[in-house]
Amino acid sequence: MSDLETEMESARNSTHDLGSGHQARFYRTSLSEWPVGVVDMHQAPDSSLCGCSLPFADSPEAWRTQADGSVIPGWQVISHVPLTLIPSVVCTRCGAHGFIVDGRWRPV
Repeated sequence: MSDLETEMESARNSTHDLGSGHQARFYRTSLSEWPVGVVDMHQAPDSSLCGCSLPFADSPEAWRTQADGSVIPGWQVISHVPLTLIPSVVCTRCGAHGFIVDGRWRPV
């Protein structure tokens, strides 16, 4: 197993503190060996727990049309370790907006 594979195996089974009250957890489907996305968990302005799913652009979960007609975009993975995604993240529940760069949450 390569160093990256070892790091990814560890990463996909744990929660990562991104700072600024955000945590990321990789997720995968039953058919996928590698993560297909990340869940960004954070506290909403009303102090409730909030989170959003960030499917990777090449995953089957990205670009799906939802029941309301909206489309879930995919995030491009620049780096898995440390995690860097583009474009920015805007939580559809609470409006939190920022970038995940070098494993850190960078608020906008």
